[in-house]
Amino acid sequence: MIREQNQDPLYSPVIKYLQTKNLLDKRKVDPNLVVEDYFLDQGLLYKQVRTPNSARDIKEVLCVPRTLVPKALALVHLAPLGGHGAEERTKFRARQNFTWRGMDRDIAEYCRKCITCAKFKGRAHPLTPLRRYPVPLEPFQMVSMDLMGPFPLTERGNQYILVIVDFLTRFAVVRALPNKYAETVAEAVSEVFADLGIPQTVLTDQGREFRNEILKEMAKHMQFQHHKITAYHPASNGLCERTNQQVLNILRGMVDGKDQYWDLYLKDTQMALNSAYHKAIGDTPYYAMYNRDLKTSDLWWTRPTSFGGPPDEDFITARTQRSKEVYEYVRDNLLRAADEQCRIRQKKSKDTTVLPGMRVFIKAVKKKGDSKLSPRWEGPFRVVEQIRPYVYRIKHLQTEKMKEVHLENMKIALEASIPRSLAPEARRPYPQETHSDIRPEGTSEEEEAREEECHELPNE
Repeated sequence: MIREQNQDPLYSPVIKYLQTKNLLDKRKVDPNLVVEDYFLDQGLLYKQVRTPNSARDIKEVLCVPRTLVPKALALVHLAPLGGHGAEERTKFRARQNFTWRGMDRDIAEYCRKCITCAKFKGRAHPLTPLRRYPVPLEPFQMVSMDLMGPFPLTERGNQYILVIVDFLTRFAVVRALPNKYAETVAEAVSEVFADLGIPQTVLTDQGREFRNEILKEMAKHMQFQHHKITAYHPASNGLCERTNQQVLNILRGMVDGKDQYWDLYLKDTQMALNSAYHKAIGDTPYYAMYNRDLKTSDLWWTRPTSFGGPPDEDFITARTQRSKEVYEYVRDNLLRAADEQCRIRQKKSKDTTVLPGMRVFIKAVKKKGDSKLSPRWEGPFRVVEQIRPYVYRIKHLQTEKMKEVHLENMKIALEASIPRSLAPEARRPYPQETHSDIRPEGTSEEEEAREEECHELPNE
């Protein structure tokens, strides 16, 4: 430390003046330094520091030369007492022991570049603006599917619940399943399609029960489009996720402790859900689907519908016209509800431009054996391209494994925060200009080309 202080261009004149007390040596001291605040103790240079807005007395701190600043930063941030503190805490700890020029700037940059802090701290990107799915023109034209479970094993051997929701009418179909094998799920889905018709578009998550060859062949044979949402972003399938919560709330109240018989109450749960008022469509899903109310045995006081005979052409025409009016009414209500949701989301959302080549960390997926001390973030990754709005394809800088991640599951990292040991071949997305790239004044492109030809080696 003594040797480095004597060789430091900022502190060596101060040391020389304190040793000689010569006015000529004082003139060599940086004018921004107050020489009276410095003193020598056993050959080391110290400074008396007055901390503003603090009840502490004057502190005597060690002057750190520029060559030893990295070690001082490691002591106040990486050491056990440092505890990888945030920027303000690290600054406070450093001011209690050290001083050097540009200390605040160096500490702020060091904390931002700490790879350990990047993996264990920080927040993901804020909510992005809401995107809409197109509103279908008729029922069961576009549906969303999801699987819930495992639940307690019933006497019939069921553990899972398949949920299918219509995008237009919000009509939900629930089925109990013994497992979530691809064959079991495909068979249950085909039964529902046989009852209500084959949709044009099916939206699911990327679970293995939906991402398999059986469902791919099923989509090809039945001629419907199968779209899968981004992994680990359930908000992309928000309609089905919200329906799952409603199914669970109703089922809990019906089961009431009889967990081994929950599958017996599933039909009643479906009836209760579809006959309940839905704010987005302005009516019940059952009425929007069938243009009539659901009749149950408990509605004994309602007047029965009487038919004088087989329906005639006027009845069929009127019923068809009524169906169109109901569907238009539902579509208008859905569009108004979507506008309201977009306005609410816009107040707390943030739209960030992520360019190819930028470095990011992604949320760590909890695995078996992980604890609360496991890293919260994985990475670093390099953004390769944007697949669709707010969804990006990224590549791990070490394993080069590709992933598709939503922007809400990422946090942008500084390029310099990634150690070269983690990505030795990674290139900066925006390389800084070097002296070799600067063209001397008066040098034309033709002259540079001739110089390159002169320096080229002849072919052997």
